Amino acid sequence: MLHLTSGPALVVEAGLALFCLLDIALAPEAAVRWLPRWAWALLLLSFPVCGLLGWLLAGRPWRAQVRTSNWPSPGADRDDG
Repeated sequence: MLHLTSGPALVVEAGLALFCLLDIALAPEAAVRWLPRWAWALLLLSFPVCGLLGWLLAGRPWRAQVRTSNWPSPGADRDDG
């Protein structure tokens, strides 16, 4: 891994990298943009700063795309009558 930081910034970098790695693992495959999930994970592990910035700015699925799934809305099964 190529680290561009040291000291307290390294802790922030590692925390963001861990967040991004978990986000990559939990993101739906169809919603991930530009690269497959394994490529994002490899980029993140090889170049943490570039990988996490790339994931957050370009690869991460937008909430609008994730929300348009087939899940029923919270009040869909309610009977107001």
